[in-house]
Amino acid sequence: MLLNILIIMVGALYWYLTGHTVPVYIGLALLVSLYSDGLYFVSLVIAAIAISSIIYFFWADLYSYGASEETLNYGIGVIYMLVLFLKAKSIFNADRRLLN
Repeated sequence: MLLNILIIMVGALYWYLTGHTVPVYIGLALLVSLYSDGLYFVSLVIAAIAISSIIYFFWADLYSYGASEETLNYGIGVIYMLVLFLKAKSIFNADRRLLN
């Protein structure tokens, strides 16, 4: 439950600071896909796409925009990627709890 709240909070902060909406929408799609029982692989793919889109926006910001708030944008992007990774990793922990 804590990771769900973190995805929403950090996603909103990422959206506010960087102005990029695509990783936030994909992160929210990750939350929705985790509530169904059979979509574990789809959830992993969605998490990988979200993390890849953040990395793409790092590259796009580096070459197309000025470097005014570059450190803040990279910092919140790394935090958002970490939260998405931990949420995707929790899929395996949930499977392990179900098997025991």
